[in-house]
Amino acid sequence: MKKIIRVFTVFSGYDSQFMALMLLSLKHPKYKFELVGWCEIDRAAIRSHNAVFPKYKKCHHEDVTKIDWNKVPDFDLLVYSSCCQSVSLTGACDGMEEGSGTESSLIWKVRDAIRIKKPKICVLENVKNMVSRTFMPSFLNWQRSIDEIGYHSKGKILNAYNFNVPQNRERIFLVSVRNDIKGHFNFPESGKLDCYEQDCNIEDLLDDNVNEEYYFPQEEVIKYFLSLNGHQIIPEIQVPSPMGGVLKNKMASLTCKGPGLKDDARAVLPTLKATGYNSFSYKNCYNSGYFCQPAIIEVYNGGALNSIPNYSEIIPSLNGMVKDEVGNYSKKTIREIPMNLQPGQYIRLRKLTPTEVFRFMGVPAEYIIKLVNLSGNSNAQLYKQAGNSIVVDVLYHLFKNIFDSYYNQIVNINS
Repeated sequence: MKKIIRVFTVFSGYDSQFMALMLLSLKHPKYKFELVGWCEIDRAAIRSHNAVFPKYKKCHHEDVTKIDWNKVPDFDLLVYSSCCQSVSLTGACDGMEEGSGTESSLIWKVRDAIRIKKPKICVLENVKNMVSRTFMPSFLNWQRSIDEIGYHSKGKILNAYNFNVPQNRERIFLVSVRNDIKGHFNFPESGKLDCYEQDCNIEDLLDDNVNEEYYFPQEEVIKYFLSLNGHQIIPEIQVPSPMGGVLKNKMASLTCKGPGLKDDARAVLPTLKATGYNSFSYKNCYNSGYFCQPAIIEVYNGGALNSIPNYSEIIPSLNGMVKDEVGNYSKKTIREIPMNLQPGQYIRLRKLTPTEVFRFMGVPAEYIIKLVNLSGNSNAQLYKQAGNSIVVDVLYHLFKNIFDSYYNQIVNINS
């Protein structure tokens, strides 16, 4: 009889943590997991969790500050992805010190769980900025406090890009192992699930047929491109109407606020965020000067076109990775896309759909269907949940390394 590893997740969201464990169990059947508890206070995220994992609805705890850990079932693995708002570059940056009352200081409530339940393995995930020069003293203080309970910890920054997910998403992970658990653990440097035989590229995760609600009016698109060169007066430009033709190529735009690209001829999205979708109109973007979230550029052949938009004087400065007819990527500027349109071609721009965003977070298709169709959440709520979550592929390889190293110890040591 296979022994089951008991799991508790805190700040669970839709629980990409347990998704990764389920995937690990599927691919490596000797590893079996049971979720004995999860904690999440956001109502929309709770609905998503219940849609994905209805079996575990009754073991939900709403408020981490009110859990009586003496009454919670024992567990072997604790995964906590504490609130990042107070240490994130896009947040308040008011810290995580114990007793400070900030959202990120809720991490100290997890210490009670570790002190009372003494799980064999604890895994923290958070934004990279938690280990920046500003917040490193607080991070080290947290690590010391856990080690003093009887653990040895080590951390590493992992990027989803290195795990075959085309998103530039760096996160800090801290793995704490109880001192009586023997073995040697190394963080994964990279990894690839067998979903794709080759590197997974942006267009592999994009749909060809997308509802019209995700597209921006062509007039706004033209204004945006022109604004990138500081144009204050918008010339008269004919817009293709009605839309038609065949999708020839699709690629992602980049924000001005993130690196977004690597230098090895493979395009990646900038980090998907939890905010910016409601204000994500091109009127907002050409006023503020950057994309709030990644946009998808689509080039079409044919259709009912009487003219081609005049992009000849547009010289935006955004860099992009553009794939040629042979399938090779090269680093160019976004301006080269509209400037090199052939007769009968035109461009459309749109948002990512919630389904696509979940793909860029590594969520398996079976779970995406439940999140989008069964949770009862709005698109805005789904975007937020994805932006707050952890890439499943990264967690999968991290958990695999952990259990490859410690499985026998975990299942054979009582309590």
